[in-house]
Amino acid sequence: MASIAYRTSPDSECERIFREFYKLIALNGDVSGKIKKEQAEAIEKLENALQQLESENMGLKTRIGQLQKQLAETNENLSRVTTSLEDLTLDVEDMRKQAKLKLRKEKVVML
Repeated sequence: MASIAYRTSPDSECERIFREFYKLIALNGDVSGKIKKEQAEAIEKLENALQQLESENMGLKTRIGQLQKQLAETNENLSRVTTSLEDLTLDVEDMRKQAKLKLRKEKVVML
């Protein structure tokens, strides 16, 4: 048997090529739709993560504010204690001076 080759008409060949490209384009459209959906999901996850970070950031700002207030109070208390200590030091020095004067007077009286 001889092999018989059928030649398609140019119109039918064009139609076949058109169908293949249409399927390819449609498939790419689905793929890009899938990619868009994945991108939307990724964006949603990132937005949720951002909201969580912003919430944590607000909590940290509040905590920092509390710690700064406590630090200011501690510094104020330290200043008071330092002043009291300086006053006590002056009182001790005055007492030593008075004690020395008293000893001198007693020595003078004994002589």
